Amino acid sequence: AASKVLIDEDDPEAGYLHIRVGFHSGPVVSNVIGSLNPRYGLFGDSVNTASRMESLSLSDRIQCSEVTAKILKEQAPELPLRKRGKVAVKGKGNMVTYWVGAMSAARLVPKSNAQTMVNFAGDIVSPRPMPVARQGGRSAMN
Repeated sequence: AASKVLIDEDDPEAGYLHIRVGFHSGPVVSNVIGSLNPRYGLFGDSVNTASRMESLSLSDRIQCSEVTAKILKEQAPELPLRKRGKVAVKGKGNMVTYWVGAMSAARLVPKSNAQTMVNFAGDIVSPRPMPVARQGGRSAMN
């Protein structure tokens, strides 16, 4: 749904919103921190692992840990899960992760006019766009 939201409604040429999501399940500790400007804090190894799931996910994808995939299979068996495989996670070593949600055919087949690569997990990924040179030596990415 996020990929159908324009970045700037006044400038559709800017494209659509792309997010990556990752989550993990496990024990945490929470508390309100501060009295003048109170903030709610969530702490624990599970929080760090969830953060790693997000940072190692891909644009427009939802990644979860194997622990969470087992819970999802029990509590939401209708939810599509696809094993991504082992992913090197900093501070954790190799972890088996899963993609959550249906994959559209467009996500599985690369565009014919775009350069594509396959990452270590066998996922099709596109390289970052190359800057286009403009008059005066400045690139379009600046």
